[in-house]
Amino acid sequence: MTKEDYKKKLSEIRSESNKKCDKVHIEYADFNNKYELGDILQDHHQIILVNEIKYTLHNGDCICNYRGQVLTKKLKPHKNKGFETMYGLNVERKLNKNI
Repeated sequence: MTKEDYKKKLSEIRSESNKKCDKVHIEYADFNNKYELGDILQDHHQIILVNEIKYTLHNGDCICNYRGQVLTKKLKPHKNKGFETMYGLNVERKLNKNI
C-alpha cells in the first residue's frame, strides 16, 4: 500500500464515519424535538411561524433551530421583517397554531 492509497483509504473511512455521525445527530435532535412545521414559537424578542427546521451542534448535543416568518404580537405577518432563525434553546413557549 502506497502512502497515497493509505491517505485515500483513511479519508474514505472518515467521510463514511462523519455521515453516520450526522445521521445519529439528526435522529437524536428529531426525537427530542417538541415542535413541528407550522407551529408558532416565541423567544425573548420575537415570534415566528416555523417554515423550516435545521440542525446544529451545541456543547456536543444536536439541537433544532427553527426558521420562519416573523409575526407581530397579534400573530399577523410583520410588514417590516421577513424570515428569522430561532435557536431551539431560546424557545420560551409555543403559541396557538391558528393564525
